Amino acid sequence: MLNQAAIGIHNWSVHVQAQYAADRGLISVATMDRRFAKTRAQGPDDIQRYREALQAQQPVGDACDTRPNANPVVARKIAACQQRIAAQQPVLRTAAVAMGDWNMHLKDMARHADGKVPGAVAQQIWVRTYRAAPKHIDPYERAAAQLDAAPTCT
Repeated sequence: MLNQAAIGIHNWSVHVQAQYAADRGLISVATMDRRFAKTRAQGPDDIQRYREALQAQQPVGDACDTRPNANPVVARKIAACQQRIAAQQPVLRTAAVAMGDWNMHLKDMARHADGKVPGAVAQQIWVRTYRAAPKHIDPYERAAAQLDAAPTCT
């Protein structure tokens, strides 16, 4: 599930960053549009894979609970797993929010493409959305970096 979230949030971030880069003259509008088209095309699959991964997720249970009489090697492995599980929690929370933003934006784009939202209104929605996006993408990226630094469970 974490991998599917990472893919989707990466695409959402690329989508948002394309607008920021174009606004600052770092890329052309044509380059921005190509990045938009690529990420927009990948978006529905991002959401579907993320949802399927969420549904398939199985609870860990007490597999990593401390064992009172565990030998030191096993105790260290259990402690590492507990640290990794603790580091996953912020990633799961922030991923849900960022993926929710990506899903909402994909729906916004679909409503515009279907003619349900006029261009000027769609543009206003997009400007508000992309300016707000870092508030959810950045915490996810920080949490993911902390997870990358956490011990592995072996």
